[in-house]
Amino acid sequence: MDVFGEAIKDHYEGKKAVVKITRDDGYTDPHNVDTYFRSYRDFDLREKRALRYVRGRILDVGVGPGRVALYLQRKGFRVTGIDCSKTIVEVAEKRGVKDCRLMDARKLSFRPGSFDTILMFGNNFGMAGSKKRTKKMLRDLHRITSRKGRIIVASIVPGSHLEEHRPYLQRNLERGRDIGLVTLVFEYKGEEGRPFDLLLVSPVEMMQLCHETGWKIVDVIMGDSKTDHYTAIAEKAR
Repeated sequence: MDVFGEAIKDHYEGKKAVVKITRDDGYTDPHNVDTYFRSYRDFDLREKRALRYVRGRILDVGVGPGRVALYLQRKGFRVTGIDCSKTIVEVAEKRGVKDCRLMDARKLSFRPGSFDTILMFGNNFGMAGSKKRTKKMLRDLHRITSRKGRIIVASIVPGSHLEEHRPYLQRNLERGRDIGLVTLVFEYKGEEGRPFDLLLVSPVEMMQLCHETGWKIVDVIMGDSKTDHYTAIAEKAR
């Protein structure tokens, strides 16, 4: 069962959809998927500021039901959205995303120079998992972007300062894992999806990952003081 896709589909059809997210140490977080359907008026301020950097042909990685793609389409941009969920791609198409494809961001099949801007909102920067796989993804993004390619990505600072997260990060260190790597499972309507890894990185770690793969951070937009979310903009360094 495509757990997250079913929740997105249900919300699109007018049903309340709350996904339970469980970390592999038992920490849980209920997640209302209505956030993926917000209009531009309700976007986070950091997202609105980051979208000022959009230019040219756009690839929306992890397009979801089209929250950002639809806004940019209305602004006259040519947007291609990709998602690894067939159900979500179908919802995005029904909502009006003109070019939406079933594709895994870890296996991009676009030609070199296809896009000018890559968008990875909603922690999609970490979807490759480990730092090693994230660097491969960044090199692939470098390949499929134009000479003036730009990426706009979001992440969360690993919560070492929060009591409920500190033991998990310490365990990562003891096990030799990337400190911000979390293993999660989605649960919806009593069904569990497959466990997956999500990498969270600090702005400094993101800067290093970009530096090693041909990118240069040109701006970091932090969230408000109550969150550790941020958005970074990087451009080709070579």
